[in-house]
Order: sequence, then structure tokens, then C-alpha cells
Amino acid sequence: AVDDHGRTSVDGVYAVGDVTPGHNQIPVAMGQGAKAGIDIHMDLRAFPRSIAEIEAQGPVGEGEVPAVSPDLLATAVAHHGHAAGPRSDADAAAGDD
Repeated sequence: AVDDHGRTSVDGVYAVGDVTPGHNQIPVAMGQGAKAGIDIHMDLRAFPRSIAEIEAQGPVGEGEVPAVSPDLLATAVAHHGHAAGPRSDADAAAGDD
């Protein structure tokens, strides 16, 4: 059995699209997949937490946040000059011309 969020009777197993009863149409399957993805995301998160729990854990440190590698940043800037924020050599007067 599969519920409205794609959960099956087996814990941690989701099913959507053609493997479920109902309309076998791409837009329906896409919607089912989106709903299942959101549900999976919420199941895997330690959320919601109380304010007391958040404050007890303290602020997020820089080491806990994934960083962008220098190579990836250089590639992004090379392809999209604005990817790393305003560039020092950009002409501010040009705006969005």
C-alpha cells in the first residue's frame, strides 16, 4: 500500500509514478515524486526543534558549513562574472544595461 506522500508499508521505502495505482501520466508522477521528496527530506531532518534545543546547540560554526572549493569558485567567476558577488573591476554606473 502507498499513501498520498509515496510512503509504502515498508519503513523508509517510497513508491511513486508507474509503480503505484492511478493515472500513469508524467505530470502526475512528477507531482508524486515532489511530494515524496519533501516527505523524505522532512523525515531525515532533525526538525522541528524547540528554541531551547537550538540555543543549547549554539551558533553554526564556519567549519560546519560546506565551503566552495577555490577551483569551483574560479570556474564560476570565469563563466559568470557575478557568481562571487560584485567584482572590484565592475562598472557600477553600468547597472543592468
